[in-house]
Amino acid sequence: MDDVIQPPSSAPLGVAQHVHVRVGSCDIAIPIEQVWQALPLPPQGLTALPRRSGGLLGVADVAGAAVPIVALERWVPLETRQRLLVLQHAGGWLGIRVDAVLGVKAVALADIRRVHHAPDDNELFESVVPATASAPTLCILEVARLMRLGQAWCEQAQVEPAEAAATGAPAVPAPHQVGTTQRHAV
Repeated sequence: MDDVIQPPSSAPLGVAQHVHVRVGSCDIAIPIEQVWQALPLPPQGLTALPRRSGGLLGVADVAGAAVPIVALERWVPLETRQRLLVLQHAGGWLGIRVDAVLGVKAVALADIRRVHHAPDDNELFESVVPATASAPTLCILEVARLMRLGQAWCEQAQVEPAEAAATGAPAVPAPHQVGTTQRHAV
């Protein structure tokens, strides 16, 4: 079952909402506007795509779309994953496997520290939110870079369940089309 968390209707100035996930022993933060949904791995697993190289693990059916799932461990050493997290950027969807979705965390923009200072499009993490007494250090995932490095995504415009296409029913709406507020399933 998917967990749905409604972000606050407006964040205070200088604060950004991030989804906190754990992958192996790494705590990762992803800007909430770049998270579409978290869901269990399909019981039948991912559909494999025979490829010689790259980070593409396969595809998963998400709301009628074949969403490419990228192996984050291709770039960073990670352990096993139990859930899918579907990310969005510039009209495209891409999935990663995560162990746990730990909720939404408000992060003061002033608290984000850039730790990788040389521009490198091959790095997925360049900023962190330092640890506090009650929270671990969060590494902020650069979703746009992950999409470029993985060279795999599906367009949001392709998301239309087969039965809806056959009957002429409306397609699954993009998050910006759902009412006046965005829903993020995490």
